[in-house]
Amino acid sequence: MPAGAIVLPELPDAWGSLMFKTPSENIACATEWESFGCMIYEYTYVDPPELRVPCSGEPSELCGGNGFRISGGRVSLMDRSDVPPWTASCYDWGTCGTNYIDTRLPTLQYGSVAALDYYACISGEDGLTCWDTRSGHGFFMSRSAYAVW
Repeated sequence: MPAGAIVLPELPDAWGSLMFKTPSENIACATEWESFGCMIYEYTYVDPPELRVPCSGEPSELCGGNGFRISGGRVSLMDRSDVPPWTASCYDWGTCGTNYIDTRLPTLQYGSVAALDYYACISGEDGLTCWDTRSGHGFFMSRSAYAVW
């Protein structure tokens, strides 16, 4: 875990996930079962085809996504058919804010580092960087660019 990382609280009634949003409310992230993912709502880059994964329930198709997931130490695109917990919880509790992000989510302020189970993220004005602390694999995402390693 990075030194000085903020350990975020578990959001009540949100499937036991640890979640946060960025100050711009354009990105929201969560741990979910054995993975961690972030979705971005407004972006201008093209989803990388090499990171597409089989769609849920449609193994013959490949899904692109509007976000990245780390699972098993590897990075892939999120399945567009996923219903992220921050959206589901805002519908359940009527707490939807900008881009259907639950308004109760803690905000990871610019310059802050968060620890989420085995995952860490740094929020910056230029974008969000997240990685698996065990494998070292991760991603950067912003409105205009992404990087994966």
